[in-house]
Amino acid sequence: MASRALRADLKELAGAQNFEDLFRDDLENRYRIPPFQREYAWKKSQVEDLFDDLKDFRETSDSGDLYLLGQIILAGSDDPIYSKDLIDGQQRFVSMSLLFLAMQHYFEKHSKPEGDLHGEPRVKTAIKRINQMLTFAEDSREYRRIEVQESAKEAYRGFVDGHIGPRDTDPSASNMWVNLRLLRARVLEDINPKDALDFFEFLLTRVVVVRVTLRKDDEAIDFFEKMNDRGVKLSATDLMKNLLFQRFSSDAYKDAQSKWARGVRDLQKLGDGVPNGMPFILKALLTQHVEHRVPAAKIYREWKPFIQNSKEANQFFEEVRSSTQYLGEISTRTHPAGDAVEAGRFLESRQLWLPVLATRDFSEKVAAQICRFISARTVLSLLAEELSQAFERPLSPWTNQIWELGREKQTKATYSDFLELSRTQEVKQSAEDLLELLPLNVGKLNYKDDSRRVRLVLAIATLELEKIFKTDLGDQPLSIYLNTDVYDIDHIYPSGLVGKSESARDLDERADYLGNLALLHFPKNRSAGKGLPAAKVDRYFEETFALSKSLAWPEGSLEKVISSASGDLRKFRKDVTQLEDWSSESTRRRTDVYASLLRRRISRDLGLD
Repeated sequence: MASRALRADLKELAGAQNFEDLFRDDLENRYRIPPFQREYAWKKSQVEDLFDDLKDFRETSDSGDLYLLGQIILAGSDDPIYSKDLIDGQQRFVSMSLLFLAMQHYFEKHSKPEGDLHGEPRVKTAIKRINQMLTFAEDSREYRRIEVQESAKEAYRGFVDGHIGPRDTDPSASNMWVNLRLLRARVLEDINPKDALDFFEFLLTRVVVVRVTLRKDDEAIDFFEKMNDRGVKLSATDLMKNLLFQRFSSDAYKDAQSKWARGVRDLQKLGDGVPNGMPFILKALLTQHVEHRVPAAKIYREWKPFIQNSKEANQFFEEVRSSTQYLGEISTRTHPAGDAVEAGRFLESRQLWLPVLATRDFSEKVAAQICRFISARTVLSLLAEELSQAFERPLSPWTNQIWELGREKQTKATYSDFLELSRTQEVKQSAEDLLELLPLNVGKLNYKDDSRRVRLVLAIATLELEKIFKTDLGDQPLSIYLNTDVYDIDHIYPSGLVGKSESARDLDERADYLGNLALLHFPKNRSAGKGLPAAKVDRYFEETFALSKSLAWPEGSLEKVISSASGDLRKFRKDVTQLEDWSSESTRRRTDVYASLLRRRISRDLGLD
């Protein structure tokens, strides 16, 4: 923590106050940390840095220098006792109160008969001053100057009363307990009794903060959002959390906190490949309400008009609950949409989930059909290398219209309704152009650089050929074909077997490209080693999948099957010709086969076949 020296009179600093003023017994100096604030989170290292920095500053600065601790943001409180809500600065403010408590302990210890400061009248005055700083009386009752969160309130009251007690399990109380013990030890160890009163006076009069007081909490959150634009970061999640909790009365805070915590926990339980954080949910749900793309920095500003009261805040919590439940069902594939989005999920696309989440009000059957469309369009965007902004630009209005359709018709909405809605949407209109680019970009896929995309293309192509032959395997979900524990990727011509001929060198250079790869049963692939193509004919012919078995078919027969979109596996006989003459041209032809099968599948899912 870098020292911040200011050579100026306190009166010259707009809004600056030292702790003597901040803790003076005044109605305006009663501070409450609102229930919606995050917990006291400073660890030992941060408090130790603060103590060392203060101590070093005092020893090396001029007597007129002020130490600027930062700023605190206050807003008017609706509490009958505490006049100000501490919106920002809790960590520093509470830590300084702990340091004053450590100083009080120091003076009490050294003022005992055996102590170095016994009989010093200023010590008794200092102890009394600290007590008056950190407490106040109202209607014959004593209160703490700072009212911390409910969960840590009892522990903090004990600290102010001089009782540390056992360590609390509450995170805020626990951190306070650790830091108070640390500061007590450091003050006893590092502060000379002869210097203690001067050090205390330094803390009181020369350590300052800039006090910013806003009219109400709402204004404070707006202030935060503007500060974010200037580099003082508070996440959209924090801003939204504060905004939501402000909409509840004090009696309803606990229930709101519980709902927020439950939402965060449920999101964290979502499976692999599904966005599992509150920032995503905030953006996804907002996208359903507005028709334009919202950058992360503007999420709070865009949400605010939709959350004006406790009813709307509760509605938001319900949307989080239902959305998380829906994503959980998709994640575990207990909802048909789980299999429908497998391809986009496998490529770890975050764009996929915005429109997918908007389908939650449709019937299961229609939601799965729409999600298959969304997944196909997402995969097409990624494999055809569409510019991300070109896909993101129409994504928000499309998502909004999907959500509006589901909300209006709910389970009565049909897939035809969705297709009619999407017919004029840019996401569908641009798909036809991307399909033309697909073969070229698929041909560039390299296993070393694009292993995930390579596996997906092989899996989709393999499944699609099974559908052409109308086998039972064609009815299996795509996830079966993507299972790395069952199916492996085989190099038809093994890499690293560089021969002397030009063709052998060319094959080796193309060994990791898509056309030289095939999806094989894992144990068989491991047992084959690095055999040349002609030596693997029997293994290919024994494969379960027609696409892998086709490596042992007569040359050109696979292309005929695809072009006619029909055929019978029994018509093809074992023939080693293709593998014996395996060349770089063979890999190019096979790439075309994969691209053709992939395009066929995507076109069907997008209703373009």
